Amino acid sequence: IIQQAISDRAEVAAIQRGASPTSRVVAAGNPAQTENVQCERLDILFDRHGIKTADFVKIDIEGGEPKVKDALITLGERVRSYYIEFSEFAPLEDYLALASALIARKFACYDEAAMVRLSTAEEIMRHLRTAFAPGKMAVTNLWFIAER
Repeated sequence: IIQQAISDRAEVAAIQRGASPTSRVVAAGNPAQTENVQCERLDILFDRHGIKTADFVKIDIEGGEPKVKDALITLGERVRSYYIEFSEFAPLEDYLALASALIARKFACYDEAAMVRLSTAEEIMRHLRTAFAPGKMAVTNLWFIAER
């Protein structure tokens, strides 16, 4: 297990301090309320640690998930499956672009329970709109499993 913050580029991000399950990237501010964390692209992290392939990568970065799209594309066939959080913390269109990019690269998409296959961007959109309906928790996870 490598504990590393990932983003779309090497940078320092300010993260909310505390025991909240949804600590998020925020504007740099009060050092008592934020902590600076070094971030890098996921594909660069793989290369730096000599990771040739991975069976499973979990991505849960509180709204930053769409930022890793280009790194996932670069990783290509090096990863067999992703479990990615989708939430209200980033625009739905950004999540759909991420999902569409993976589907275009021959990843099958399944709902959180891995019971329902979501084959198109339209099916993913319907699933997310249901998951994010008023009164529901505005977070869900999707599986992306390589079809090779």
